[in-house]
Amino acid sequence: MTKRLPSVDFLRGFSIVAMIQTHLWVAFFAPVGGVAEALHRWLVAPLGGHAAPLFVLVSGMSAHLAVRALRRRACEEAIVPTFLKRGLALFGLSTVVNVAAGPWLHFLDISLLNWGVIQLIGLCLCLVPQFVRLRGFGKAVWVVAPLILSGWICPTVEVARVFCSGFAPPFPWAALFFAGFLVGEGYTWAWQSGSVRRLCGLASIGLFLVVPLGLLLNAVYRPLVWTHTPNMSLTSAFVFMGDFVLLVALCGYLLDYRGPQAKVVDSVVGLGQHALTLYYLQLGGIVLLPTVLRHIVGHRPVLGPIWFLPLLLVVLLLCHVIINVLWRHFDYRLSLEWWLSLLMKGRPGRVLEAE
Repeated sequence: MTKRLPSVDFLRGFSIVAMIQTHLWVAFFAPVGGVAEALHRWLVAPLGGHAAPLFVLVSGMSAHLAVRALRRRACEEAIVPTFLKRGLALFGLSTVVNVAAGPWLHFLDISLLNWGVIQLIGLCLCLVPQFVRLRGFGKAVWVVAPLILSGWICPTVEVARVFCSGFAPPFPWAALFFAGFLVGEGYTWAWQSGSVRRLCGLASIGLFLVVPLGLLLNAVYRPLVWTHTPNMSLTSAFVFMGDFVLLVALCGYLLDYRGPQAKVVDSVVGLGQHALTLYYLQLGGIVLLPTVLRHIVGHRPVLGPIWFLPLLLVVLLLCHVIINVLWRHFDYRLSLEWWLSLLMKGRPGRVLEAE
């Protein structure tokens, strides 16, 4: 497996689309009764609640594919430097944004370790070389431990609280990354066999996490919350994982087994291939515009709910034009993926292989 899987890029692109609609809602709309409240409850909140967890999960799956690609090229010794450089680069980038850009945009309560999504993924990538040395039960521990520790030591141990605060803290969010890595192992095993039955077996695991286990935990442990929180419940974490496994099985069958069938799918796949660049473009653009308008008109702009879907479509079309049409003609030069490829390989490239 040396080429990119469309399903992985589609899932990454889908998570970015979910983030965009969430950020648009927060910036320009308010769930105040009637249509607005219904739109927020049944579309914005559930989709937005899955956006960041899905992005972290698919990053874990991408990490597995990158490890697999290195091993297939007999570059086992390159795993440690490759993931350390990539992880430190993402961690450093996110930290700079937190400290420098955040206060200027007045968007987040910024600190050195605010634990944004990219900062979390950077840390997890640095840990991948240790994770891949484990087998079976050892890997499962890395998934379960952050979930348990987030409710056990974080409220009581002062030193550990630095890993439990922020938007996507390692305890419990690292569990999603390493769960995504394991899902990647299961999916590549099913995909390489060419067996739809194995893919159905993977989907049944996701269904088990969502239905019997999710309902049981919802009854005896902590309630399910469809919108993520920094300290997500054990119930929510397993349901997010189950939803992800189901999406991987479905998208894998439709896109990897059968091939993309629609232009809109190709567009989302293209966004997913440059998700890091788009992540910061949409975050800066959507947050910056309301900030500028607030300074001009003196208050936060609030639009009626009837404008939400049209505005979302306009923004998504703009993202498609920028990423898939205009920037493509320049080989995505100076994009964050371009710089990462330059860092990793010593030469620029469009995208990294097998991610």
